[in-house]
Amino acid sequence: MVRTPALLDLGDLAVLTYAAQLAVDSGRGTFHNEHMGTISSTVAKARASEGVEDIIDLLCTSRVAWITKAENDELTKRATTPGATIRRLHTLRPAST
Repeated sequence: MVRTPALLDLGDLAVLTYAAQLAVDSGRGTFHNEHMGTISSTVAKARASEGVEDIIDLLCTSRVAWITKAENDELTKRATTPGATIRRLHTLRPAST
């Protein structure tokens, strides 16, 4: 059986932090916290910034997503931009309720 947020009684994954993950996902075995954009794009934006405040804003607005280990494996196999693949996966498979 696939462990979903509903089955794990996680509530809203949007408020789950990486630090709190172990309390609901023993051994980090179900979920993976993935960056929505590539690190190289973040580095490029930081290099193009006009100062420290811009870099702080960039890092504070960086987005991550909770994805299942199976979704992470799919991302790794496809070697595509994570954000695009995450959106495509959720279009193909509606979120569990």
